[in-house]
Amino acid sequence: MLQKLHKNAKTNYSIRKEIERFNGKIKSKVFKRYLLADRQDLETKLIEYLNRYNFEVRLKQIDYMTPADYLKKKFNKSIQPIVC
Repeated sequence: MLQKLHKNAKTNYSIRKEIERFNGKIKSKVFKRYLLADRQDLETKLIEYLNRYNFEVRLKQIDYMTPADYLKKKFNKSIQPIVC
């Protein structure tokens, strides 16, 4: 039982670490890069960034595939771009 809890703690730590890394990317690629006029401008820039990330950015962690390509290949799942 203790070993199972320890394994879950490691997984939760890894997930939290990845979430924090992604939040840092959003902060540096959106918040620090643009002077945002209002909430609508923020939403537009976030959607643009997320679509670019999911469909154009190739990630070393997943063999230089885009997240969309990885989901399709590994799980046979498709994602659609976010629209405003």
